[in-house]
Amino acid sequence: MKGAAAQACVPNRHHTALAVALSLSSLFWATASASPPVAPGHVLSIRLEGDGRGRVTVEPRLERYPPGTVVTLTAVASGTNVFRGWSGPVPHPRRMSVSLSIERDTEIVATFMASRLDPIPARIQPGTIVAGIEEFARIPASLDRVPDAPADPAQRSRGYYPAARINALKPLNDGTGRLVVSDQRGLLYLVSARGEVTPFLDLGALRPDFVDWPGLTAGLNAVAIAPDFATSGRFYTVHTERPASRRGVFRPMPGQVPVAHFVLTAWTAEAPSANRFSGSSREVLRLEAPEFQHGLQDIGFDPNLRSGEPGFGMLYVLVGDGTSVWQGFPGNIDRPDSIFGTVLRIDPDGRDAPGGAYGIPPDNPRAAPASGREFREIWASGFRNPHKMSWDRGGTRSMLVSDVGESNLEEVNVVLPGRRYGWPHREGTWVTDPLGDLGQPTPPVVPDDRPYLTYPVVQFDHDEGSAVSGGFVYRGAVLPELAGVYVFGDLGRGRVLLARASEFVPGKPAAITELQLQSRGKRTTLAELVGSPRVDLHLGADAAGEIYLLSKTDGVIRRLVRSK
Repeated sequence: MKGAAAQACVPNRHHTALAVALSLSSLFWATASASPPVAPGHVLSIRLEGDGRGRVTVEPRLERYPPGTVVTLTAVASGTNVFRGWSGPVPHPRRMSVSLSIERDTEIVATFMASRLDPIPARIQPGTIVAGIEEFARIPASLDRVPDAPADPAQRSRGYYPAARINALKPLNDGTGRLVVSDQRGLLYLVSARGEVTPFLDLGALRPDFVDWPGLTAGLNAVAIAPDFATSGRFYTVHTERPASRRGVFRPMPGQVPVAHFVLTAWTAEAPSANRFSGSSREVLRLEAPEFQHGLQDIGFDPNLRSGEPGFGMLYVLVGDGTSVWQGFPGNIDRPDSIFGTVLRIDPDGRDAPGGAYGIPPDNPRAAPASGREFREIWASGFRNPHKMSWDRGGTRSMLVSDVGESNLEEVNVVLPGRRYGWPHREGTWVTDPLGDLGQPTPPVVPDDRPYLTYPVVQFDHDEGSAVSGGFVYRGAVLPELAGVYVFGDLGRGRVLLARASEFVPGKPAAITELQLQSRGKRTTLAELVGSPRVDLHLGADAAGEIYLLSKTDGVIRRLVRSK
């Protein structure tokens, strides 16, 4: 498969060592053995040690490496685990992401340990609100695009080979009730109000450099529908590509080597009412990134604005930190001359930005920069991996952004123009040392030594879940007991969580409870319905404000309804 990268996973905390030969083209689990040499070159092997869980991505992934090939290794701890370092010929043993030149057969050891830190001792309790959950639509499996996917259904059910990598559901807002759903393997679908699924666009087939491996944030990352789609037919996507001859408007800071491109594309459908795309496209911006992780994430328009109102039609773009901290470049984040770890705000119809493909809104905080080196697109900064955004359709009409944490804390922020949100010096409300041990943050400082920072309104630790899945303040009609409640979740386990938007105060995280789910008259969980401990949960909402739960693992879209 184009752009494949190897990954290794330790199946449980008690496993202490796992030899992984990168000549296998799969996601490695309990055993692995080297394939017979098929070409000249050197073998790279990864061995995982320690009592923790994690995985290693390798880019590029080859069966054998020609001498001098530069390979990037990235260690990603999961859940309540932390990465403790590399052993072997790596230049920076404590960095989570390192590059090395393969000059001979090489073995690298990555150590993951279980974390003993518990930033929030109080547990999230089951709430009193019960919602029904029912299957709404089933997206076609796209595993045929993964040539090395295992045939064993039991291995697939662990969730690392999802049936369909569905990660977004958004309304077309054209009065038809249709929804657009994205599969990160390069596919867009339209889903009718009755749950009928129609293939709409195969982006992967149209972009020869498209790549969706090594998973995570690689692939068709995001989709946004222009507020005037019904008449203009315009929508926008973010996808990843292999670096080619084309250069990006945004490039890594000095010392970082681009290995991935994140591309924002504008599409125009000739017939907005059609269920299959036919039309044109143009590139809006391209980010050269040092990793396939933490690049361009969600994109969206403020749904509260109407034509003619200030800010209408401005596109917001979430940008991760490019794994700058993992690579030993924490100073590349939260600075006016770096695009990493930011929320951008651009005018997709303008042409006064670098490259002439979009514009800079004149009311952006840095629209009139103090120096020529500042990025005028920046709306807010100081994020690690801002993953999803939404706006409250009532109440304060706030913009909410979920930020996936490092080793201990997940957070949701109310995003305001010009604010700084803490990373890499804060994880949630806790203090981090970006040049020290990221797995061991310390409690909040009193008095605060960085009083200019804006803190989250919601946070939970890794006892409760592995990664926050951003959601929506419920403003629908089906479940009145959820009115004004922010519905979000844990991406891995699929827990659906609740926090009242009226309690959102930066720096004073709101109380969280867990939504109780009911299916066919019985209490259940998403993990039980999906049939896997890994749900890979993403949330969506329709034009009426009703909420949908998407699972990559089984490719099913479920919606919240009244309990029976």
